[in-house]
Amino acid sequence: VGKAVAHFAVPMMLGTSMSVIYSILNAYFLGTLHNTAMLTALALTLPLFAIIMALGNLIGMGSGTFISRLLGEKKYDDVKQVSSFAFYSSLVLGLIVMAVGLPLIDPIVYGLGATPDSFGFTKAYVTIMLIGSPIVVLFFTLENIVRSEG
Repeated sequence: VGKAVAHFAVPMMLGTSMSVIYSILNAYFLGTLHNTAMLTALALTLPLFAIIMALGNLIGMGSGTFISRLLGEKKYDDVKQVSSFAFYSSLVLGLIVMAVGLPLIDPIVYGLGATPDSFGFTKAYVTIMLIGSPIVVLFFTLENIVRSEG
């Protein structure tokens, strides 16, 4: 049991640590620019990133659980179908987020709470997030699928 816990816990801790380090470094470098509007924009985009991440987890956890059951039943052909469906579904969902989000970017930025000072920076960050959303959704889906293989 100890080996199994270490096998799963270490990669999860590393992934979480990298995310925290990324956020801290991002805030640090923006802070050195002495521009509070940039730091505000960074903070305002976190809810949007959480939503995009949740969409990947939605597909990943559901398919990962199903894949674990199928692996236990030794239905390997079904595993291939489910994992393919999850892969393509997450890409399509990410593309939908991007396609819907980009034309609605101004209302999204205002909805996140951007002030006139931070609007431009927030819009730039949101644009990058929306363009990258297919990759982010896919990443979180695949992370859960890999974990499901035990």
